[in-house]
Amino acid sequence: MTVIVNVLKRGLHADNDLLKSEVYRNIKEMSGFSDGILIFYGTCGHSLKNLENEFKDSKCNFYFMKDNNGETVEDCISVVLGGNDAYATTLMNNKGVGTIFLTPMWASGWKEIFYENCFSSSALDKNDLKRYGRVAKINTGLSFDTDFNDNVRKFADFFNMKIIELHGSLKIAEKSYQDSKKGVIEKMF
Repeated sequence: MTVIVNVLKRGLHADNDLLKSEVYRNIKEMSGFSDGILIFYGTCGHSLKNLENEFKDSKCNFYFMKDNNGETVEDCISVVLGGNDAYATTLMNNKGVGTIFLTPMWASGWKEIFYENCFSSSALDKNDLKRYGRVAKINTGLSFDTDFNDNVRKFADFFNMKIIELHGSLKIAEKSYQDSKKGVIEKMF
């Protein structure tokens, strides 16, 4: 079994049309030589909500990141927080003060994302960030980024935000990978 990881440009979700066209273009290209593709995206603000249905007739099997309820996850934050319900609960618990969520990946590129305007201007326009008072540092347990703490602190300092810490998990990503791997193997034999 060969696993190919196709990493797309960070910040595509800032433009829903661009996100959809890039993901679909890559799926079409990779499905020509793949037995299965695990989509490491959620619905991303409903940009990819119909992805599952639009590719259901493909000869290549597609697998989607699913939470414990069997629902396609909303986005990468939903994945690390434990699913859509856990994400909704976290949002409700942090109601009143806007919170920006940073995983190690997002924290490692926050300057690039900000300066390239990958986020919508309302989300990371420094003058508009008064509605955001916190940055949630999500500890996923990954240790590839030794600068995670420093990157979150720099982000918080730059935007004058308080840091809150949340514990994340890789369970959904790991389970989704194992399920897709099992599906591909079953299809082969």
